[in-house]
Parts: sequence; C-alpha cells; structure tokens
Amino acid sequence: MLRNQIDESPQDNAEFPLLPPAQTVSFILSFLTNHLPSFSTTYLPPRASHLEDDISEELLSFLQDRAKSNNLLIHFNARKGVDFLIKVGPFKLNAKPFFVIEAKRLSKKHYDYVRGRTGGIERLKREQEGFDHNLVVSGMLGYIQENSFAHWHQRVNAWIEALIAKVEVDDDIRWEQQDLLKEFSPSTAQLARYTSIHSRKTQMDIKLHHFWLNMHD
Repeated sequence: MLRNQIDESPQDNAEFPLLPPAQTVSFILSFLTNHLPSFSTTYLPPRASHLEDDISEELLSFLQDRAKSNNLLIHFNARKGVDFLIKVGPFKLNAKPFFVIEAKRLSKKHYDYVRGRTGGIERLKREQEGFDHNLVVSGMLGYIQENSFAHWHQRVNAWIEALIAKVEVDDDIRWEQQDLLKEFSPSTAQLARYTSIHSRKTQMDIKLHHFWLNMHD
C-alpha cells in the first residue's frame, strides 16, 4: 500500500505533453486553491440555490471561465459517476481524466460525505461504476451550508472513527486511521483544505485533497 508515500505526480503523462509530469497535479491543486474562494463569495444564498447539482453546475461555468488560459478541460457529470472530471488540453478524443472531484453538501440534512449509497469517500473506496478511475490523487469538494469548518472536520472524522471501530467481517472495504482527514493548510474565511488516504478494493491507495467552501453567510 502506498499510504503517505503516494506520489502526487502522474505515472504516465504521455497524453498531456504540454505539462511536465511532476507538475500536472500540483498545477491543478494550485488552480483550485486560487479560484475556489472567489466562487464561494459570489454564490451565496438566499438568492442562490442550495441544491448540490445547481451549485456544481454554476461552479463548472465559473471554473471553465477561469481555465480558458490554463490548458484545463473541466466537465461536470450530473447523472452518473464522479461529479467533476479534469483533463489537460489540447482536446483528445476519449482522453481519460487526469483528476476527478466528487462534490457533497455538508449540512444537518446531508451526511453522505463519507458513507452510504451515495457516500463520496465510500464510492471511491468501493470503485463503484464511474468512481473506478485509475488515479492515485484526486479531490473532494465540500459545500459547507451551516456551521464552521472546524465543526465539520470534527463531525466527518467522528463518522470515520465509528467506521474504524465497527469492523464488519463481511465488508469488502476497510476503514483505517489513514482515512481520517488531516488539515493541509490553515483555513481562510472561504476555504479549508484537508487531505486523506484511502485503500480501495483492487486498486492502489488514493490520496484525496478536500476543498471545503463556505457557502453560507
């Protein structure tokens, strides 16, 4: 298992010759870190929708506009599979995504960031259809609709701790300490970042970069 030794650079960059292999993922992470806070300050209720897909569709347009001069191709999949797929230009037919992002709301009515039929992390661990991309680094978005970053960091990790303690013999995935979210950098008013590492059913461990956006006043 890769654990903390996961390399954030791609192992095969042949499809994307315009960016050096060691810099591609870090470039995408920097792009998201730089632009996501601006989105959260402009997309705020009550005039804006609270619905996950509505937020993600607006975010797609926002990121595509920012990506025009950065050689990134960003797609939003609202029907099946992981939400955002990022490819690196120029366009190539049937090119595989270089980075994927699953988006979830975090509010008292939505607890599927971690586990369940639509659980974001669990679907990646189980390699469900549309979540089985052969990537070792990807991301998750958290739309914080109430309470603080610290509140949700504690809640999400409490859910994971409960799964670690509840070992189910007939389960085909396992939850470990590495699944817990660790703070990646100090949070700002609009953005908090965390990282975690997750084993999967058949593929190598995947490292997730969590980008949480403050989506409430």
